[in-house]
Amino acid sequence: MKKDYVMLLLFALCFAILTGCKSNEPEDKQSFPLAHKQFIEQYGWTIRQFHADTNFGAGTLKASYQERANDLKTKANLDLSPYVDKEVIETEYILNESINNYNEITCHLFESEGKIIAAYLVLNQSVLEEDNYTYKTIPGPTRPMMNKEDVI
Repeated sequence: MKKDYVMLLLFALCFAILTGCKSNEPEDKQSFPLAHKQFIEQYGWTIRQFHADTNFGAGTLKASYQERANDLKTKANLDLSPYVDKEVIETEYILNESINNYNEITCHLFESEGKIIAAYLVLNQSVLEEDNYTYKTIPGPTRPMMNKEDVI
């Protein structure tokens, strides 16, 4: 009986030790589509978090996007006119990297028919509000998708 008690105690101790152990590997709290991750990483950037996505149904891109289209054509060398009659998905990610005073850089990816068709960057600043608890984002310049070394 004493032997059974010792075995039970030893088992409980081993179980407690094993359940308390954690891997030293960082946890991947978010998963991103592999094509998005690879596309962004080929330019030297890495994704911190998903921010937003917008789905433009077939034929709705022109009406929905016209206001931004001219601005993006000029600032980001982006022309989505071949896709106005197709379904397009815009996905925005916040990137890990910072450059100069821009500490919240976002990448906007456009997909149609399962392929990435365009992308651009927005160089933002995230600053602490006067209440010292909240942050606000100050929009910065828009740039074509490029290597991080070439941005500034």
